[in-house]
Order: sequence, then C-alpha cells, then structure tokens
Amino acid sequence: MEITFKVINMFDEEKPEVLVEEDQEEPEEETIEVEAEAPAEEEPVEEEVPEEEPEEEPEEEEVHYENAVNKGDFIMVDLGTQINGIGSDITRTFVFGKASPEQKALYNEVHKAHLLSFKLIKKKKDVRQINAAINELFEADGFGPFIHSVGHGLGGFGGPFLNKTGAVNTVEPGLYVPGFGGVRIEDDILMTAPGRYELLTAASPRSKLIEI
Repeated sequence: MEITFKVINMFDEEKPEVLVEEDQEEPEEETIEVEAEAPAEEEPVEEEVPEEEPEEEPEEEEVHYENAVNKGDFIMVDLGTQINGIGSDITRTFVFGKASPEQKALYNEVHKAHLLSFKLIKKKKDVRQINAAINELFEADGFGPFIHSVGHGLGGFGGPFLNKTGAVNTVEPGLYVPGFGGVRIEDDILMTAPGRYELLTAASPRSKLIEI
C-alpha cells in the first residue's frame, strides 16, 4: 500500500521593505528605516496517518460442541406448558439415525414399565406402590434401579402424584445409562375417579422407538 505524506512549508520570501526619508536631499548619512516583519512561523507539518492494513481474519475452525447430536444418539424431548393453573408435560425419546439392538432393548424395558404403571393405576395403587413395582421390574430384568418417581401432579405444575378424582398426573418411567443414554416415556392423565383416568396425550406415539 502506498503511503503518502503531505508536507507543507510556508515561508515568507519577501525582502523587508526599505523606507527612505524624503526630506533630506543630501543626507550626510543615509538613514534607513527598516520595518521588520516577524519571521514567518513555519506551518506545522500535516502528516497523513497511514491507514492500518486490515488484520487477516483467522480461518474458521470447525467447532465440536460437547452436546452435539451424533448418529446413533438418543434424543429425549421434554415439552410442557401451563394454562389456568394446570400444566402439561410430555416426553418422547427418539434415536438419531439407526437404533442399535441395545437401544431398542432399553426403550422396550421403559415401555414395559409404562404399561405396568397404567395397570397399577387401574388397581388404585398409590405412587409408592407403583414406584416399587417399577423398580422391581428393572432390577429383575438387569437394568438397575428406578431412580425417580413414576410421575407427579400437574395442578400448579407440580405436587405429588394422586390417584384420586380430579387429579392431573404425569406417568413417566425412565431408565438412564451413563455413557450410553436414557429413555423416558411421559404421558398426562386426568383421574376421573380412583383407578379410572382419561389419557390426555393419546395422539403421540409411544409403543416403539422412532428413528429420525
């Protein structure tokens, strides 16, 4: 890049004006009055600041996120909202790409626990009895303990699971394997009477593991 410097120097090159007194015809000594001008001040040098060359932009590097989804990963989607004090909460689990036999087995075990939960609700079992039954199932099938409750209430988006008329509950058994992934199937029910319910999330598939 060419860098141009503009330098401007202003100098007054005129000679001092000489004034001669005219009333002396033959002056014995020439009298010269010199009206001296102050020396011209040197104009400041105005330098043009050189433009900085733009820095080269670093090449874009491929970013690898810790939570990036890779082929063969479980994807658990948990959605919910609240209207007039009553909440909704639904979870579905998918596989990105082709599911392995181990993933299908884990999903099928959770689905089995899901069906067991509804069976026990119809028998008017309370939440502690349902949790114990699911834990027993998981342990017997070699999948380890059941680490959370089968569900919770949705009135005010929280509270305990209640098997009584008017209660709105989630039913959400799940299994989670460190380093492998987890599965949860969650539905919402309205208890129309103890042991009887209306399934509020019936339109969403849950019977088999969906590959996307």
